[in-house]
Amino acid sequence: MKRLAIPLVLLLLLPIVSAETFDPREVSYMEASYKEYGTLTANTNSGQVQYIKLSLLSFPRASEFMEVSDIKTTPALKLTEKDGIKSYTYQWADVTSGNYDFELSAQIKNSQNFPKIYKKVKFPFDVPADIAVYTKPTKKTESDDIAIKKTANGLILGETDAYKAVFKLADWVHNNVIYDTKYWDDTYSATYVLETKRGVCDEFSNLFIALARSVGIPARYVVGSAYTNAQDINDFQYHAWAEVWLPEYGWIPIDPTFGEYGWVDPTHIVTAISPAVETMSISYNWKGGTVTASDMKTNVQITKKENNLPNNINSKIWLEDDRVKPDSYNVVWAELSNPADFYISTDAWLAKSTEIIGENAQSVLLAPGEKKTVGWVIKVPRDLEKNYIYTYTIESDSIFSQSTAVKLEVDPRSSNYVGLAAAQNLVSDLKAGGSIGQARLSVSVEYPKMLYSGDLGSIILKIENSGTAPKESFEACFIGQCKTVYVGINSVANINFTVLENSLGAHEYEVIYMGQSQNVQINIQAKTFFIKLREFFEKLFGK
Repeated sequence: MKRLAIPLVLLLLLPIVSAETFDPREVSYMEASYKEYGTLTANTNSGQVQYIKLSLLSFPRASEFMEVSDIKTTPALKLTEKDGIKSYTYQWADVTSGNYDFELSAQIKNSQNFPKIYKKVKFPFDVPADIAVYTKPTKKTESDDIAIKKTANGLILGETDAYKAVFKLADWVHNNVIYDTKYWDDTYSATYVLETKRGVCDEFSNLFIALARSVGIPARYVVGSAYTNAQDINDFQYHAWAEVWLPEYGWIPIDPTFGEYGWVDPTHIVTAISPAVETMSISYNWKGGTVTASDMKTNVQITKKENNLPNNINSKIWLEDDRVKPDSYNVVWAELSNPADFYISTDAWLAKSTEIIGENAQSVLLAPGEKKTVGWVIKVPRDLEKNYIYTYTIESDSIFSQSTAVKLEVDPRSSNYVGLAAAQNLVSDLKAGGSIGQARLSVSVEYPKMLYSGDLGSIILKIENSGTAPKESFEACFIGQCKTVYVGINSVANINFTVLENSLGAHEYEVIYMGQSQNVQINIQAKTFFIKLREFFEKLFGK
């Protein structure tokens, strides 16, 4: 007797559903026709095949959020359970050479899998004996590896909220592992993914599970199909994600590939759950001859789709500076608040904007009643006509909230300028947990248009702060000399430089501040006889 198994990674490699473009995160409910099928091929040249026994381990799993009905199989497969593992089985007898097709179809009604977590789950926590298996390392999920442990410990250092710890681990994987289709044909170990930072959904999920288990958080591997609009796929395909176990709440979905934490969209159709990533979709055994199997295929056809997500999150948006000069940078701020009595994980992004510096989408976890602020650095257009004021609409959006917008004015006559480093520092300070109060600076430079040869001239920077936080150290440089000044809230500070030039003609100097430079042109003229005579008598007798 021979036995063979087909890894579940082969499932859904060739989707046949007709393509439709939409954002699955906006879907609240979905109905679909689901079908999976394959072929076993028998060859009796090497001997009579007495029987083939098929066990179909992958099929849609009913849950609190997903209803599975009208299951049909061809041939008439029987649902069995052994050692807690369910499968649809069938046995062919007196087999001749040829193909033996099998198929399972079902009707799916799926809503957003969003279990509500109403209160803080203290971390660390005790794990029941029947759940402890999901904290153990496996062959490819090496949660006992020292590099895995150090990475996870560094990410959740000091965290006492289990949900927040899970969020930090998942979001780190989402942001640091590069999706690479070259890894599609196999499932790579968590340590390999940690080292290379590359993979597909299997690798994203496997690394996350290893990180979670390494700090005692139970996690398991989930596979099935899901709709994706990434890389112009716009279709259902094989997908893997994870679930973590939290006391009082049970299993919570986490998709580190799609960035869905604590919930997954309704296009996620669960077909298998396992402690290990080496999950199988089918197994089959036979006696005599030779039997081979084709890749499993699926067909998912959406029959109904609703986009009625509740607006559970309140949001507002504002700019670091409402009016700036061309070629400036700016910061867009958005405050997200959660009035609900349960945790909400969301993504926030700029739906309309000038050029965005850095990543657009930002993941945010909000506890009940919590508010958080996120920021984006944007680049203001450079080559604009000087005689016009330009108005841009900046719009932010997030899952579970309505979009909000603000107007940005770009005025060539404005002295307001924010440098790239300054803008990035503002956002970095916020992410580091600093106050959301910010300095808002405008700078003007005063200088003489003309100087006489040998005379001292003054270059004066006037810095005005109309913000809600001081600028601890404003720095400006002129002819190799740099000075700093403290600019308090609702106050004005000056920085003075001097220039002394003996050679005649037009001279151009550069003033550097806030990551930008401003040219200053001064015309140096010769002193006339009468000016020199006047200066002589002023030195002799005083002014």
